[in-house]
Amino acid sequence: MATWLAVGERITAWRNAPTVLWSTSFSPEPDSTWQEEAGVVVASRTNAEVVADGPEGRDDVLEVTFGEDGSRWGMDYRHSFEAMGLEPREEVWFSYDVYLDEDFEFIGDGKLGGLAGMGESVEPLEVSSGGEYDERSFSVRAMWRENRGVVMYLYARHGDGKDFDDEDNYGYGIFEEFTKADGSTDDVLRPGTWQRIEHRVKLNTPGRNDGVYEMWIDGHKGVSVTDVQYRTAEHPDLEVNAVLSSWFFGGGKDQFPTRVNTAWTDDWALTDGYLGIRD
Repeated sequence: MATWLAVGERITAWRNAPTVLWSTSFSPEPDSTWQEEAGVVVASRTNAEVVADGPEGRDDVLEVTFGEDGSRWGMDYRHSFEAMGLEPREEVWFSYDVYLDEDFEFIGDGKLGGLAGMGESVEPLEVSSGGEYDERSFSVRAMWRENRGVVMYLYARHGDGKDFDDEDNYGYGIFEEFTKADGSTDDVLRPGTWQRIEHRVKLNTPGRNDGVYEMWIDGHKGVSVTDVQYRTAEHPDLEVNAVLSSWFFGGGKDQFPTRVNTAWTDDWALTDGYLGIRD
């Protein structure tokens, strides 16, 4: 059973108060696990565990470890809305807190969490990602860069003026940089402090480039793309129905951490509007 009150109990302390569709703060009931409460339906990498004592005094947070045994992986979980007790959505916001250790290595293009949609014939691990796009699904995540910047990492037919199979995309998704209030794109992520990332997906009219993707970090909207084609005319029933927790270093052959790196995450929420940050 999902923990709706985990974030919901504190919602009045946040600047905005949309309807919380689902949330968890990684404090599962005694007869449950965090994976059950987070709607996990499959996992391929599991270097993540709930720890009682998190950074800056937080209790019960999810600790993600990268670089153990030379691996690039932290975690790779696929979360189903159905397993969370939710119906698929045409529009939804997904937000979470993240804390990177103070000497975290920003090597290559590292992936963080986001949203996805997949048709009934698509297995969770086959959702569009990893250099492969299938019109029966889409995904969009946050991705870090070596300059500590963040980009939208989109697998869809079209977005930000580009088709997925445009030569300039190299077949690895569509990117849009997160721009800070001062116009810069460096140092968006700040190791050693909690930050909040929030995604918004609004689906397109099937076959048209009129879908929306937006990303906020710490209450600032740094990505806004309004020409996304998440679903093609051939797949009009595709909806947002999954969270994609695919956290790892790179993708490129040289994008491995040189040692163990740690991140923590907390206060996940799916909402019907912008949640923002605490006052």
